[in-house]
This record gives sequence, structure tokens and C-alpha cells, in this order.
Amino acid sequence: MTMENKTPALTSFNSTTLIISTLQMVGIGYPPNLFNFFLLLLVIRLIFIFIFNNARLSRQKTNSVQLPPGPKPWPLIGNLPEMLRNKPVFRWIHKLMDEMNTEILCIRLGNVHVIAVSCPKLGCEFLKKQDAIFSSRPETMASDLASSRYLSTALTPLGEQWRKMRRVVTSEVLAPARHRWMHDKRVEEADHLVRYVFNQCGKGVSGLGLVNVRVAAKHYCGNVIRKMILGRRFFGEGMEDGGPGVEEEEHVEALFTILGYLYSFCVSDYFPFLRGFDLDGHEKVMKEAMASMKKFHDPIINARIRQGRDGEKEANDLLDVLIRLKDADGGPLLSEDEIKAQIVELMIATVDNPSNAIEWALAEMLNRPETFQQATEELNRVVGKDRWVQESDISQLNYVKACAREAFRLHPIAPFNVPHVSVSDTTVAGYFIPKGSHVLLSRPGLGRNPKVWDEPLKFKPERHLKDGSEVVLAEPDLRMLSFSTGRRGCVGVNLGSTMTTMLLARLLQGFTWSMPPNVTSIELIESVGNLFLATPLLALARPRLAPGLLVSGILALVFMLGNIDFLICLELYYYLRSARATSQGSSLLLDLCSTMFMPCLYPWLVTTLLLFLPVLYFLLHPNQEKGPFNLPPSPPKLPIIGNLHQLGKLPHYSLWKLSHKYGPVMLMRLGRVPTLIVSTPATAKEVLKTHDLDCCTRPLSNNQKKISYNFLDLAFSPYGEYWREMRKLCVVELFTNKRVQSFWYVREAEVAHMISKIAKSYPNPVEMSDLCFNLTNSVICRIAFGTSHRSNQFEYGELKGVIDDAMAVLSGFAAADFFPSIGWLIDVIMGQHSRIERCFKNFDAFFQKVIDEHLDPARPTPDHEDITDAMLGLAERTTIIKLNNQHMKAVLVDIFLGAVDTSSVTMVWVMAELIKNPRVMKKVQAEIRSCIGKKPKVDESELDKLKYFKLVVKETLRLHPPASLLIPHETIRHFKLNGYDILPKTRVIVNAWAIGRDPELWENPNEFYPERFEGKSVDYKGQNFEFLPFGSGRRMCPGINMGLMSVEFTVANLLHCFDWELPGGMKSEELNMDEEFGLNIRKRVPLYLVPIKHNWEDN
Repeated sequence: MTMENKTPALTSFNSTTLIISTLQMVGIGYPPNLFNFFLLLLVIRLIFIFIFNNARLSRQKTNSVQLPPGPKPWPLIGNLPEMLRNKPVFRWIHKLMDEMNTEILCIRLGNVHVIAVSCPKLGCEFLKKQDAIFSSRPETMASDLASSRYLSTALTPLGEQWRKMRRVVTSEVLAPARHRWMHDKRVEEADHLVRYVFNQCGKGVSGLGLVNVRVAAKHYCGNVIRKMILGRRFFGEGMEDGGPGVEEEEHVEALFTILGYLYSFCVSDYFPFLRGFDLDGHEKVMKEAMASMKKFHDPIINARIRQGRDGEKEANDLLDVLIRLKDADGGPLLSEDEIKAQIVELMIATVDNPSNAIEWALAEMLNRPETFQQATEELNRVVGKDRWVQESDISQLNYVKACAREAFRLHPIAPFNVPHVSVSDTTVAGYFIPKGSHVLLSRPGLGRNPKVWDEPLKFKPERHLKDGSEVVLAEPDLRMLSFSTGRRGCVGVNLGSTMTTMLLARLLQGFTWSMPPNVTSIELIESVGNLFLATPLLALARPRLAPGLLVSGILALVFMLGNIDFLICLELYYYLRSARATSQGSSLLLDLCSTMFMPCLYPWLVTTLLLFLPVLYFLLHPNQEKGPFNLPPSPPKLPIIGNLHQLGKLPHYSLWKLSHKYGPVMLMRLGRVPTLIVSTPATAKEVLKTHDLDCCTRPLSNNQKKISYNFLDLAFSPYGEYWREMRKLCVVELFTNKRVQSFWYVREAEVAHMISKIAKSYPNPVEMSDLCFNLTNSVICRIAFGTSHRSNQFEYGELKGVIDDAMAVLSGFAAADFFPSIGWLIDVIMGQHSRIERCFKNFDAFFQKVIDEHLDPARPTPDHEDITDAMLGLAERTTIIKLNNQHMKAVLVDIFLGAVDTSSVTMVWVMAELIKNPRVMKKVQAEIRSCIGKKPKVDESELDKLKYFKLVVKETLRLHPPASLLIPHETIRHFKLNGYDILPKTRVIVNAWAIGRDPELWENPNEFYPERFEGKSVDYKGQNFEFLPFGSGRRMCPGINMGLMSVEFTVANLLHCFDWELPGGMKSEELNMDEEFGLNIRKRVPLYLVPIKHNWEDN
């Protein structure tokens, strides 16, 4: 936040006439008697302050501890005359520090000691070592108005209101899970930023346009935070070129005005009794800016609150989140005024830092072209030129982040951090710091300190690149101040870092930048009244990537040939991007072209398309003889796409609904691929047991082929001699019960670490998906290659990103899988081909690092053999398959994709169902605690005693099988199923989700009722076809034991060690249990639970 961004309007006063002038100003327009009355009050007040100051100074002298150095203060008023004479005040303070050659300065303004600091060591003393003492905020005119009388977080003094709002912001608004939830909104605005700059290019000659970087950067930051909080980019219509409209410009200017007047050394901040006279005009400006904000915010907030807080409709933005928070009694946690105040604070805390830093960064880089070259080379290497940089790439963009970090260091947005106030007297570095002092850390003083930085005034991004470690924008040691630290530190570091990096990365990747004509260098001069660039940066931009990236695939062709407005193309792109995830992209393209595009297209383009579609249809549908076959019933098909449009957002649910109409054996045509859907235990048994050998191969998917090293793995490899030998090797050597049991020490250590971490989080809720993923990821890392993701060698973020990308690619729509003849071309155009290539390269590099580490002669002999050790040992033995690095990497891919996500997803569903069903939760915890007693944890050897607990896990897997649709099989030869002919090369999908909810098998199938398994011999081994969470037959999952052991051991300890409740007084019946489709079916809404350490004395 900005300390002082505008020169206050107060005129200079002579120190000898200050009081007289003030009294005259007070007396204007008042009768003499009233004037005398005010005069008397003022004199009494000043005498009181004088006595108080003398008493304090006397106590200070008694303690023989001196204040930090500073100018000698006047009686009563302190250094107020000097402050009024020297504008802007922040430059006067820094000048004093230079003249007095000190890194800590004390200025007394009225009764307030203002302590300025420019030394990292002293800064850490204030904000780290003595953080508890300097954890409050000053009460000022501007902060009072901006926070609606201290109802928000950052501006509110220490107390219960601050603690309440900080809990809300950290756990509900800016939590990691919420950050991921808002990912698509941020990416959409990054895409719109590119569109806006591209349109500026189009206004110039030869695609070269002059861009106001400040406007573009502010526009992006304003759009992101408006979209995240209010769910909208514009308050009005915006401009045709995608730029800000009048409303958006007014909104952002109001934000920057508020920032400019926060803590701007207003006279009434040090003499509060003068506030009503607004001597320097600050209050009038603040009230006008706040009125402007409220004009835009309040109607939206009021309307949303009127719609209700019942949460029946899905939350779409942070405003929805704030409105729906509940207290312990089930009422609204936040008042209307608290919501409005927090939204204003989130807005002002987000718009300034990224936009200012990137404007300065580009200005500096224009003067140093070699920095542009290094940044774009890094972007080309990490991202390539066939897709846009995404947030998942940020961890690898170290040079780009170094440029942003250097801008934060050299050109901070504000002269000081938000002031800290001491809550008691203390001593720092031998200096006495009185209670109530305002502590200001100097951003330029820290970032340009010559004792800390070599050549501090030179822009050198390379100074932040050390030892190949990841560059981060925050600086915990306070050598610079991008984001503050301590208990009053910035809680939005993740959001701020992401926005800053994406803003710079998109501008650098998308465009080549140069100086305007006749300009040889950019003048890097600060404004007089603030630290902004004195003149907004104007630079020439030229698109540097292929035009197809601007709209994606076919839409790019339409844009280029039809000259259709970029905005229409981009909106259609977003519509199709969401549709593509549900496999409806093809039909939606036809629908949207007819409704949105036809009015825009040139007649010749319409004619060309109409002529092309029949040709395409006949190419894709050659005349085939059906033959004398009795095929299963099938839903009606559309030309070209077949039944793709009927899959819906949740294919397992859509197929289950269709099976009610067309029967348990249903033939669909997905694109060009005949696909058999099986939805009952009897038909599943026919496919997976009776005719197992007839349909035990896998379809040859391009994505799976690439990521499995040309089908060298077990899961995706086609049936044949190689697959049989690989399965034998995995079952007999790698995943035996003995080996699974041998890793008990890994599971115990990682679960103990997780329990310890959870215990420290109380009373804050924990996000169960992250928690469980971290655990299973660490367990599998140690089992697979002996090293936890928490070690320095293997970065958690790196591995998690690789796994998430792979899961998304394998569960996403690949045209080549459904249109073998031309699908590859569609995948190339739409970017699917480059995604799988990038995903494969990341996996390959990661696992090569693992193997190299194991082959290193200097590697210490491990205490326990991991899976990689075992495979390297097998490689030295004579077997039918001579294992090489490619085989080992393929097996490691299977382990990570098949174990990490599957286990963590199941753990989350178990906890969700238990919290949704308090009766079952109480019963299963009673069993565990009765069997285990007061021991601090559950041992693996004790799991077999927990009969009811095992029923709970079974019931969860019935309702929520990890893979709702088993990995597809493919038929090898012709066979009969229920009297129907099943032809070779037919894809076979078993709907395990539908089988688990079949009302003919399960009473009240949608109810969570573990007792239904009591007395039944139903197990996971694939012989009970009414229960198939892990498949059956030859293609059954070989890692069942490993996965089940992790799930049962982890959840049993979670239930034994903690009692669990929903946050904010939410009731169990309010818990959202919606699903999200993917390779594994996840819970769509993140599960937050509050862990309460179990008190054994209460038993």
C-alpha cells in the first residue's frame, strides 16, 4: 500500500506564527465569544500535551536510554513546522537520513514519534524479533475512512476485529485453495491484456502501435481484482478495443487516490482535535474518492446480499464467499459494512504494486536491450512459441521474476510500508522507542542501501539469480520491501506475485518492445510527489508470436480471413475452451458459428464453409457395409461427431442416464470410434471375466502413447507378450504384499509429520485436498525413489505441477482419439499436441534426474531399497524384458499417476462423507478410540481390528470410485454379449460409478450407509462385480494393496487424533458434495475442516 503518493495541499507556515494562523483559521465566521471558547479549549489541550511530553522525556532521561537521532523538536508541536515546509514529506525524511548519516531516524510530530528505518537488520528487529510489540496500526483520518472505521484487516489496529478479519482473509479469501479456485479468472484477464495490447498495435502502421504501458498495466490489475471479487471486468461497456471505459478509469483513479492519501502525513493524524477543520484538504479528497468507490461497489454488494446468504447457488467470486460465511450460530459472520470495507481494502492492496513495478521494469529493460533478449529466450525455452505462458510456468521463469524483483527493489511503489505502531515502550539497537511510535520502513532506503546491494542504483536482474534456486518476489530478510513480513505482513503475497509475474511475462512473450520514434533512451525520472515514473511509459509494441495464438486454432483462421473483430473471436474461444473440457466442442462450434458469427462473415467465407462441410462429412463417413450384425441399441447420432455431444460435464452421469433408456449394453459412436458402454454387474462380468481375453487390450491413444514412452508401461500398454511380461515383473517383483509392507516406516513417518502440521493449524481450517495430496505425494516419492518432496532436491511445486498437467492431458479431449484420420491436425491447431509434448518433457526430465541420482557412485548406501533401486537391480538380471531407463520411467509414470491422485482423492471423499454424516463419524471414531485406546497414533498392524472403519472405506469407494469410468478396454475379436454382436476394434467402457449406485443391487443407493456391507464377503479383488473401484480381470489395478494401505492408515489416524467440524458454523447438511470430472473424480468444492485435537480426558 502507498504511504504518500501525492503532495498534500497544505501551504507552508512560518514556525513562529503557526499557532496564531491556526487559531485565525478556526475563528473564521464565528462570533467572538465562540472564538474565545475554542481558543481556551485549544490552550488547555496544548498545556496538557506539554505536561505529558515533559513527563515522558523525564522518564526517558531517568532510564538513560536515548531516542534515535533526529532533528530537534519544537515544544508541543515537535517537528511539524519542518514537515509543513518540506514537501513531499517522504523526500525530506530521506534527506535527513542522508544528512545525518543514519539508518534510523526519529521525528516528533505533535505527540507522535515517527521512526524511519533503512537498515535490513533493524527492520528485522522491528518486524520479526519484536513483532508482537510493533503489530498495531495508527488511527488516522484516511485509514478511518478507507476501512469504514476499522472494519477491515490491513488498516485496522490490533484487537479482536483485526483477528477476526485476518482469519477470514487468510482462510477464506486468500488461502491457497481459493487462489487455485480463482485461477481461470486470472488467466482470462491475462488473455484480455494481450488482446488489448494487440489492438493498440493494430492502430499503428504495419502492426506497430504506441502503447501506454501504465494504462495497460493498471487496466490489467483493475480487471483481475474486479473479476475475482465482483465477478465482472467492467462496470460499464468498456471500450471497443478492450480497454477501460470511463467507469473503469474512474474506479482505478479512485483507488490510486485513496492509496495516495493513506498515511500521507496529514496534520490531523498528529493533532486529532483539528480533524474537523480539514486544514490540508486531505479529508475532502478522501471522501470524494470513497464516494466514487461506493458508487460502483455498493449497488452490486447490496443486490447480492438481497439475493440471500443461503448459498443455494454456486459461489462464483469472492463477494459470494464473504456473503456466505457463517458464525457459530449459523448467522452471517460478516456484516454488510465489514464486507464493503474488506472489498475496498482488497482492491487498494492489489492494483498498485504490480502495475508500478512492471512499468518501471519495461522502462529499465528498454534502456538495456540485453535484458529483453534474456527474458524472451527464457520464455521461449520454458514455454515455447505455440502457447501462452500460464501460471504453472511461473516457477521456471526465474529471469522474468528477477526483472520484476529488481523493479520492486529499485522502484518501489511507495516510500514507506504501512506504518506499524508500538503497543509498549521498548528498546531497539540501543535506542528507546516509546509506546505509540509510528515505525516506517523505507522501501527505497532498504532497496537502494549501498551496504546491502552492489551498484544499488543500477538495474541488474542477474543479482537475484543465485545457485539455480527459484526466484521469489518476497524478501523475508527485508533487504528490500516488496511485501511486508511478520504478523502484519502482506497475506496476499501469492496473489501479488502471480499477478506481477503474469503481467510481465505476457507482455514480454506476446510483443517485441521498442522506444518511440526519435527517442534514444527512456528518462528514468521519478515524479516529485511520489515514486511513479514522472512521465507514463509510451513504447512501441509489435506482436512476436504466431497470429493463431491470439484466438486459438480455427478461430485464428477465421479472424485472419474474415477480418472479424478480435473481441468476438476471443469470447468464442473462452466459450469453446470450457466446452472442450466436456467433449462438446465440435457441436458447440457449429451452433455458435450459426448464432454469433454468421452476421459477421463475408459471403464468400460462408460459401466456402458450406461447401467444405459436406466434403469433410463424406471424407469422414465412407460408405461401409454394416453386415448381418445385431448391434447393441444406440442413441441417435449427429453427423461427424456421433454421440460426443451427449457426454455432458460428468460423462459417467450422462452415460448412466442414457443407459436407463437404451439398456445396460449400449453402443455409441464417439467421433469415428464405436464405443460400448456397460452399466450393470452382469454385463461387467461378461466383459471383464467371461470375455476378458476378447477385450483385454487398450485403445492406442496418442496422449497415452507419448506419456507412457510408446506404451512401455503397464496401464496403457496393448495386450501382448510385452504386456504379460511387464505385468509379471510388476506383480512378482515390484508391488508384492511383502514390498508394500516393507514401506511401513515411510507411511508412519509421513503421517506423523502430517498430524503434527495439522495440530499447529488450529483454530484455522485446513484444506483437505492439499493436505492429502501432500501426504500421498511424499509417501509415493519416498517409496519410488527414496526422497520426500520436502527435501531440497525435489521441489514439491515442480512435481505437483507435472502430475496435474499429466492428469489434465490424459482426461482432456484429444481429437485424434475420436477422429483418427484428421484429429492429429485439430490437436496441433488447438494446442493439445504441444501440451502433451511439454508434459512428457517435464516427466522425462524429472525421472531422469531420479535415475541419475540413483546411479551416482557417490550416493550413500540407502537404509531401505526403493522402487527405483529394485528396478535397477532387475536391469542387471537376465529377464525376457531387458529393463532400460525408458522402461523404468514408464513404470514411474504409472506409479505417480495411479497412486498419488487416486489415494488423495479417496481420502478427501471419506472425510467429506463422514462430516456429512455425523452418525457414522461418531460411530467410527468410537470404534477406533476403543480399539487403540489412549495411544497417540494408530499402527498399521491394528487396522484389521477396525471392522466398521473398513466398511466406511468400502462404502466411500462404492459411492465415489476413483475412476468412475474404468480405463477403456478394446476388443480384439468378435464376440456375443447379451445376444448382441460386439465387433473388433470396439472401445469398451465400464461405468463403475453407475454399478455402485444401481438401485436393483443397493437399497437407497445414494445414501452413505456403511452397515450395508456387514456380513457380506464383498471385497476389492475384482470377483464381486457389483463393486469395482479397482477394476477386474487381466487389466485390474496391480497396486490395490499399496493404495488401500495408504488410505486406511492415513484416515484412521486423522479420525483417532482429531475431532473435526466444518468452519464458520456451517451445518453438515449444507456441505456441497458435487463432483468434478477428470481421470479421477474429485470433489468440486474444496473441503475445509477445522481440526480439534482430541482430549482423552473427556472420554
